[in-house]
Amino acid sequence: MESILQYKNDASLSLASLRLFIPPLRLLSSALWHVVQEGDVQDYGLVEDFIISVTDILPELLSTDQRTQLLLALRSKVVLEICKGDQFALNTQSVEIHLEQIKKLVSAWAAQPCFAELVFPESTFVDQVQLLLKDPAEKEKFFKDVFPLEFGSDFDGALQVLMLDFLTRLEKLFPIPDIQQTTSILCGVPSALEECLHSVPDPDDLKTVLQYHAALGHFDFADETQTIASSFGNCILSSLSLPQVEKVVISADQIQLESSSEQMQGCVTVQVEGQTVTLLDYIQIEQPSDLIEHVDEEQLEMTKRQLRPQSQMWRMMKP
Repeated sequence: MESILQYKNDASLSLASLRLFIPPLRLLSSALWHVVQEGDVQDYGLVEDFIISVTDILPELLSTDQRTQLLLALRSKVVLEICKGDQFALNTQSVEIHLEQIKKLVSAWAAQPCFAELVFPESTFVDQVQLLLKDPAEKEKFFKDVFPLEFGSDFDGALQVLMLDFLTRLEKLFPIPDIQQTTSILCGVPSALEECLHSVPDPDDLKTVLQYHAALGHFDFADETQTIASSFGNCILSSLSLPQVEKVVISADQIQLESSSEQMQGCVTVQVEGQTVTLLDYIQIEQPSDLIEHVDEEQLEMTKRQLRPQSQMWRMMKP
């Protein structure tokens, strides 16, 4: 049924697009309602099957009277539509099957406790149809004089009222949950949640739906009262606006290390071009190779001075 359905203002939407914003059950109910509203008798069988399926599961959705009259109206219309056809092309076997179902419906209806002490009006519809199948002249007279009066606009109007009442009751059983409620439901079914995450709609269908609803004007994008304040969320921007980290390279010949008893452990105070800078955290100060050699020579000389007294003491202790 991938046909193009039309909505008011001549905007056409494919079924795939409609499924993006209309629940599946409502789509089905709307299609069935359209069948009854337009009097498409050839599809009345689909309508009847749906009503039977729903009311078998949930009998209290309709009273017995409403259910029986609705099903009888649909099936009688189907039977009469068959009888309208060419006398020689009539499928009498199909008609007999429908008549048997009508008999069962009427019998079940009459067996209700509320009719126990009443004389239930006997239906003559089955006998009338059987007569139409046998007598072409009676058939012609029936569809000319009786059919428009008994099965015309009043009959169709009553059928539509019963059908719309049934669909309205059914829809009330399935209120559409909001986003929070839907999320809660999905969280209880992890597999469904995972499937929904990957059910990305076709871009063209999504584009069609968004443009269609934007054109309807249901949402005023310029109305700030319909959304949160534009300044909300600034904390995200401020969190992302971190200070820029820069690498500072200080030449070794500009540095003069200072030692102080009051200096915090792990800190180094240096003189950089006359200004005192305290390094709270540092890894290494790169020095030129010639400065390293100079430091090594000073360290060697200091070591010699420390060893000299020990050497003299050693000579004094020799015998």
